[in-house]
Amino acid sequence: MYDKYLSRISYATSSMRYRNAIALILPIFLLISVINLAQISQDPSFTQNNAIFKEEKLVLGASPVSKKVIHDGVISPGEYNDKILIDATNNFYIYYALNGSTIYIAMVADALGWISIGIGYSSKMQDADIIIGYVDGTGAHVQDNFGTGTISHQADAVQNILSWGGSENSTTTIIEFSRYLDTGDAAEDTVIQLDTPINLIWAVSGADDFTSYHSARGYATATFTTWAPSPPFNLKANPGDSQVTLTWEAAVDGGSAITQYTVYQATTQGGPYSQVTTTAGDVLTATITGLTNAQTYYFVVTATNAKGESQYSNEASATPSGTVTEPLNVVATAGSWHVNLTWDPPTSDGGSPITQYNVYRSESSGGPYDKIGTSTTTSYQDTTVTNGITYYYVITAENAFQEGGYSNEVSATPKGPSPPVTGLSGYLSPNDSMIINWTAPITDGGYPITEYRVYRSETSGGPYTFIGSNDSALGFEDTSVVLLTTYYYVVTAINSAGESSYSEELKVRAAKVPFKPENVTVVTGYGFANLTWDEPYDNGFPIYAYYVYRAESSNGPFFVIGSTNKTFYLDQTVSNAETYYYRITAINEQGESSFSDTVTAVIGSVPGKPDTLEATPHDGMVSLSWTIPDIDGGFPITKYNIYRSVNTGDNFTLYMNTNMTAINDTDVTNGVLYYYVVTAVNDRGEGPQSPVAFARPGRAPTPPLNVSIEFSDGKIVLTWEKPTDTSNYPLIEYRIYRSQYTNESFVYIGSATSTRFVDTNVIHNVQYYYAVTATTAMGESNFSEVKEIYTATVPTPPTNLVGYAWGNNITLIWGEPAFDGGSPVTHYNIYRKVGNETEFTLIANTTELTFLDTNLTIKTNYTYVVTCVNSIGESAYSNELTIYVETSHPPGYVDLQKKENTEILKQAFFTASFFLAAGIVVGTFILFRRMSR
Repeated sequence: MYDKYLSRISYATSSMRYRNAIALILPIFLLISVINLAQISQDPSFTQNNAIFKEEKLVLGASPVSKKVIHDGVISPGEYNDKILIDATNNFYIYYALNGSTIYIAMVADALGWISIGIGYSSKMQDADIIIGYVDGTGAHVQDNFGTGTISHQADAVQNILSWGGSENSTTTIIEFSRYLDTGDAAEDTVIQLDTPINLIWAVSGADDFTSYHSARGYATATFTTWAPSPPFNLKANPGDSQVTLTWEAAVDGGSAITQYTVYQATTQGGPYSQVTTTAGDVLTATITGLTNAQTYYFVVTATNAKGESQYSNEASATPSGTVTEPLNVVATAGSWHVNLTWDPPTSDGGSPITQYNVYRSESSGGPYDKIGTSTTTSYQDTTVTNGITYYYVITAENAFQEGGYSNEVSATPKGPSPPVTGLSGYLSPNDSMIINWTAPITDGGYPITEYRVYRSETSGGPYTFIGSNDSALGFEDTSVVLLTTYYYVVTAINSAGESSYSEELKVRAAKVPFKPENVTVVTGYGFANLTWDEPYDNGFPIYAYYVYRAESSNGPFFVIGSTNKTFYLDQTVSNAETYYYRITAINEQGESSFSDTVTAVIGSVPGKPDTLEATPHDGMVSLSWTIPDIDGGFPITKYNIYRSVNTGDNFTLYMNTNMTAINDTDVTNGVLYYYVVTAVNDRGEGPQSPVAFARPGRAPTPPLNVSIEFSDGKIVLTWEKPTDTSNYPLIEYRIYRSQYTNESFVYIGSATSTRFVDTNVIHNVQYYYAVTATTAMGESNFSEVKEIYTATVPTPPTNLVGYAWGNNITLIWGEPAFDGGSPVTHYNIYRKVGNETEFTLIANTTELTFLDTNLTIKTNYTYVVTCVNSIGESAYSNELTIYVETSHPPGYVDLQKKENTEILKQAFFTASFFLAAGIVVGTFILFRRMSR
């Protein structure tokens, strides 16, 4: 970017070829810069306050920002203080807003790659604080860079962009960001001085990255001007007694500290407003007192800084109101089936007329109370009561703005005739009389019940005829029935206040209907209720069916849901977690029996089993997780029971429970095998066990022991002993790590399942370091003791030691060793035994492959061996060579003979070696040529 194209040519290398390229490109670069500066200089202020960006008109310059900056890639009206045109060709604008120590900037340019600005350059890119950004399919990307002037710009060590966003359409890229005016990072970021001209450099590209070349660039000068603040945000008004408390959010200060907030007030919406108070610039609340209760007031707030006063905030209104006190002198008067309430108005209406009174009731003293009605007068009649039950009342008063507190509590017990009796049933007895039974009413109406009266009709709904009564018994025998006639019965209760209303009507046929079914039971499960009962007495006529009745309330109504000729019935039309009530009747040709006793069924079952249980071992812990059962039994699962067994897959005991589907068992010992099962529990009970899961907690093994290392035949052989602790996990493999030249930066080179490893990929004359680890299912151990080795040994012996005697001298010749041990041979040692000596004696060393032993004793055997020496040490002996010294020669003969014979011997030796190297098997031979004086 910026000078990247130049920098990649002129700074990437110091070669003369690239340096010369600067002379070609720099004039072009300067020409582009001049053109851009010429375009910018057409508008000396660098602003166009009446500009239109795309098709959205912006209100800028004359008006302070009216809302906070949001980095959403959209330049909204009132979001920024001003905009600056820095390049007309690319429509490159900078929008900015100021708040405290933060500046908000939006870069907008006609480019579909990265766009950027550099703030405060001194020369080219030198010292520029560069912000570069682009938008791709994953969102906006922004980076804080700095320019050094001699190389490409680089990312700041500290990224000082506080927040950012961006967007891109078919022609334009928008990058929004914020930073502090002074980041405190002076080495990489420019301190932006407000109201002071500052140098800018800009560039754009067609690529979505931070590294591609710019397609256009240039320079500009801009001034970030401070402004009057924005209006305060989110003004709220909370009414009190003759006062209103205002709160608001701080205004955007426009780059100049806010010195005060001014509160304005009006009694009509929209003003005109008058100033009522001010606060300091860091105070965001005010309480306006001395107001008139029930009068609505409208408020706005402005912010002021050194540049001036902001526009009005949003308008907030409130109506002060005093406290509404509780109603006085509440009186409750009970009647039959009603309670009359009266009271006096409260002492204070809070400054606003009382609009209504609220009536609250409870069946317990002190509540909790339920609101049962309202009244605009100071009386209320409660007709939703039941005689004989005590009720407790409180009253509140309410105006247009608030509700007052509870009045004193009063109670009343309405008295009068009792409620109706319930639960009528009937059947024809063996002596052909009708037996009618019922249940007492829920209350006696406030007076003891003295009598029950039975009425009968042959038409449903009456009219009914009184047929008899009893005192307190809950049954009646009607002896005046006619067989095969259907009767309709109702019953009333009598107390001193009068007679109750009729009970629910009972329909009974005077026939030899069966007795009612007895011992009805119900077993529920997931989505079903299974009913069974005992077969009743058929009264002389065979039972051919049973009717099954069901209700969703214990008091009915009951409806037939099915029939059967068996003494059981499966109801699968139920919903889980719902409660149902069942009754059974028996049917014969005479008719239908009375209802059986009611049985209650709560539908659902215990949960299913968690299908998947996983146990994961860790060091000192086993992590358990499981799946929620497919079937919850119709009731929410309340907990899971975790069962555990040690070292066996049975004999599980309850270990703990949880309402989660995962736990960590930390009460374990490494190396011990633990087995687990999990069950789910709901309101119906505990479900079946999950599959068994097991885990052996442990840690990674300890390192291998006693590592030894050896170099031989160009290979390095490592051996070691097993680790002492594997947490009872079998060893999977050993891993071998190596470092070259240094005891760090180890690299994995292979593995072994035994305690031996051969490294054949080595280089001679190199220092290697080795470490070994052990692995189990619990992980990899730490390094073993690090061992080091140098890939060199003593050389092999010299080859093909040969020689000859001439006069009292012996010449020796030998070949280089087959292997120098990985380290160059430095010299050769010559050893000799004379005559019958048993030990060799070092007599000389040489760097040559030949040696002359002189002044020897004639008529004597001399035996030789040769060794070679490198930096590691000395080789073994070469082959032994014994030579007999037979005669001597006069002076002057030796040098010629020595020279000639030695050269001949060398020639023969190396000729033989050549043929051997070529793969031709030849015998060892020595070629002599005699010379005479």
